[in-house]
Formats: sequence, structure tokens, C-alpha cells
Amino acid sequence: MKLNPHEHLIKFESLGRKRKKKCDEKKPICSTCSSKDLECIWPKDSKDKLPSNFQIPKSHKHSKFVSEVKLSENENDYPLTKGEQSYLSGKGEKSGTIYPIFDENETRALFEDLEESPDSNYSLDIENRPEYRTGFQVDFISHFTYDPEQKFLFACANGFIQAIGPQYTHPSLTTSATVTPWIDKNPIMRMIASACGCSFLSWESPELIPLSTEKYHIAMNALGSYLLADQPDCSSNWVGAALQLMCLCAKVTNIFPKSAVLNLSQSYKIIKSRFISFESNYQNVADIFSDISTTTHETEYLNAYLKDFESDYLLMDIRNSELDKYGLHDFDTNFERMFLESFVYNYSVAILLSESHKYLPNPFEVFNNLRKALRTPLYNCDVAWMNNPVSGASLDSFELVSKASYLIKKLHDPLMFQTAKKLYDIACFYTSPVIPSNIGVGSRKYKDLRESVLMSEIVAKSAKLILRKLISMEIKVDDCELQKDLNSILEKFKLITPNSKVNGIALQIAWGTSPECIEIKTRGLDILLDKRVMCKVLL
Repeated sequence: MKLNPHEHLIKFESLGRKRKKKCDEKKPICSTCSSKDLECIWPKDSKDKLPSNFQIPKSHKHSKFVSEVKLSENENDYPLTKGEQSYLSGKGEKSGTIYPIFDENETRALFEDLEESPDSNYSLDIENRPEYRTGFQVDFISHFTYDPEQKFLFACANGFIQAIGPQYTHPSLTTSATVTPWIDKNPIMRMIASACGCSFLSWESPELIPLSTEKYHIAMNALGSYLLADQPDCSSNWVGAALQLMCLCAKVTNIFPKSAVLNLSQSYKIIKSRFISFESNYQNVADIFSDISTTTHETEYLNAYLKDFESDYLLMDIRNSELDKYGLHDFDTNFERMFLESFVYNYSVAILLSESHKYLPNPFEVFNNLRKALRTPLYNCDVAWMNNPVSGASLDSFELVSKASYLIKKLHDPLMFQTAKKLYDIACFYTSPVIPSNIGVGSRKYKDLRESVLMSEIVAKSAKLILRKLISMEIKVDDCELQKDLNSILEKFKLITPNSKVNGIALQIAWGTSPECIEIKTRGLDILLDKRVMCKVLL
């Protein structure tokens, strides 16, 4: 039955008033809705009418293409150093297997160069920051490309780098904002980005694993040659970014365990030359725990460490509230915060799982030197720990687990038990940061902050487990306190969203406390995706 002109006009005007658009009544979707990407609400049946309380539905969120950083095709845009030229001149050689270019003597010499001086003492000078702003020209292109190298670079910028930034943080402190601009810095950074992107894609495409390993060796050789050449800018920011990316790539590709330690050692060398001065409130800081039984300053230094974490949180909150919410810092300052945070996280994991810990500084020195810088907010955020883009609410937890892990290597030292007992007391009374009440419980912001808090609690409980094992070597698996902490860890894991970025960090730390953690050493981070292992840990 056809509508008479009067009825038809009423329906058309009713629709027009709600949509504020005129409709040409084309089926199955009118021209206006099609051009504006709207859901057409014209009744399919001409007999139907729109209800009086009808509300125009919100348009669907369609998929959008993510633009990525376009990297220059011309490798000569930046002047090459002698170290880069010496490597690039031979990069055309082809071989089925790529081996490190260092011989055993060169590698040993590089490690020896990184060892700490026993009479060094340092303190952080966060005031010496560059005042200039470094500019970066970023171009955007479509990611539809047939060039494999471009695909790897795209995967690094939009996959790998984003994945290593787990925390809900200020936009200027994200990994994309602080690390991605370095990709096109020079040919060595392009090699590193290509290796990281290939390793990232190899998780979905295992056939890329041999290629990712080869690319890692090429990038490591280039970076190692550059550092061995002792170039004048070996302490520049791009070298710090390169070292941290290679450290993370080493975990993903499961390359030689010493590679990550080497990168961390070089990173700490940069930290000392850039951020640490020779003024310290404590003497012989570098000596502490390098030989615990021979120094007379350990007790004084350890007592200085035993302070209330809550007072630090309060001080951070006060400083955070005094900052300008829309204040700006130059790119270098933002990157330096990410660099220090990334080092602390990678260092905490390495000292727990690596056997090459002797090449790393002891955590009592590291956190004493870096604590002030890491606890100084840069931006006025909802919570102060949003200024920590990697550790988030877990900065104190990482400090606990690093020091506990270090004591595992000092089982025969006479002061190990005393120190472990003091740290255990701190772990027992550890209080996680509190989310402000003005943040709605059901909001996405609250969820992200809550996951950061849960991660801090998991890492702190893991540190407590390590310390309890150190204090009571004969502890039984069915120990009441031990089971209570294990159950607490598992319950907190269940509260974290399965696809949350912080889940893998917390799981890696907690899994490292298991006597079967040898599996994570031999298989790398892919153990976190193994259902058998997940069931063993979580169920």
C-alpha cells in the first residue's frame, strides 16, 4: 500500500528534522548517509514510521589507517663518522650466517673498559640539562609498500617501540614520542630499527626468526664498531636510544645473554658521563657490595637506604601538583627520562636473570644515583608516577627486586643475611601508591592506573619471595607465608587485563623467582606466550 503524499511528507519531514539532512530515499542507503559515512535510518518498510522518542544512533567507529614515520631513502642525509664508514664499506658482503665481528680479545677489552672503578663515587646532578630543543622532521607515508626494509621500519615504529612503552603516561613521555624520532638519525639506527621490526614480526611469522637473528648481528656489529672506535658522540642521546633498543631486541630474539648486559653496561657509562657528577653524600658508594665484607661503610649506607617509601610518594605528589599542567620540556629532557627508565627496567630484569651480572654496577649504587632524577616529576599529571613511563607505580618495587636479585649472587658473603633481612622488612611493609578518589572507578584512566598499581604489588611480592628464600634457605614449598604470597600474586595477575602491556613485565619478574626460571633464560620472552607455561604459573 502506497503512502499518500501527505503521509509521505510527514515521514520525510520527521526524518529531516532528526537528521537535519534531506533524504533522497535511495535504497538500501541514501546518498547523504553514504557520503557522510552515516548509518541510514530510513525505514526499510515504507509502512513503518520512526518512533516519537527516536534518537539518531552514533556513527560506527570505522578502522583507520595508522600513519607511520617515513624514513629517508638517502642514507647520505647525515654525515658518516669513520666508525660508520668502516662498517658500511663492507656491508655488501653476503654470507649464510652472520657472526660478530669482535674476536674474543676485543670483546674482553670492551667489557673490561666498562668495569667500575673501585674508588668511584657519584651523585646525580639533574640540573645540568641542555636548554635547547632538538628538532626532528617527520614525514608520513602509506604503509602499503613492497620494500621489506620499509615494512621492518614500519613494524619497529608502530609495533616494537609502542609495545615497549607499557605505562599510562604523559603523551610527551611515551616511547613513540621519545624513541621513534631517532630511527632516521643515521644508518646505524636504521639497522637497529630494522632488526627490532623484524624480530617484532617474527612473533607472528616464525619463518622470520633466522632473518631477525642475522639482522641483530649486523646491527650489533655496526654499533659495537662505532663504540670501539671511541667516536666523540658516543655519549649522545641517539647512542642511548640505540643501546636500549638493542637490549630489548636481544631479549626478543634470545641472542647471546651477554649482549643485553653489554648494552646495559654501555648505557650506564653514558649515564655516568651525562647525568652523574662526582659529588656524593655518601663515600665509597661504588664499593658497596662489590666486596661487602671489606668495607666499613656498608651499614651506614644501608641504613640510609631504609627510608619510608610513603614519604617519597608524598614529596612526588607535592612536586607534581606544583607543576604547570601544560608545561613543556624540550625533547632531550623527555628522552632522558625515558632512557633512564628503560635502563632501570632492563637492568632490574638482567640482574635477576643474567649470569653476566659482574659486568653490571650494583643496584645500591644505581638507585642511589638515579633515585632523585626518577622521582622528579616533569609534568603535572593525575598521579605523580605517570612521570615514570616504564616503571609507573613500580619504581620502588623494581628497586627492591633488583637488590634482592643482587643478593642471590652474594650467598657466601657474611653480610648478605643481614642485608636481606632489612630488605625483607621493607618488603613486608611495602605500600603501593594510591589512585586519587577523583578518578572514576569505571573510567579507562582508572583501569590503566590500577594495572600499574597491580604490577607494582606483583613485583614487590616477587621481591619478598626472593628475600624469604635468602633468609630461610630450607624453606618448604608448603610454607604458610610463602603460599599466601603466591596466592596474592596469582590473584593480582587475574585482575590485569590479559592483553595489558604491563602483564608481561610483571610475569617475567614473578616467573624469575621460580626454580624453573632456566626456561626463560633459554627461550627468551616468547615463554610469556607459551600456554603450557602460563598454566603452570597462573593456575
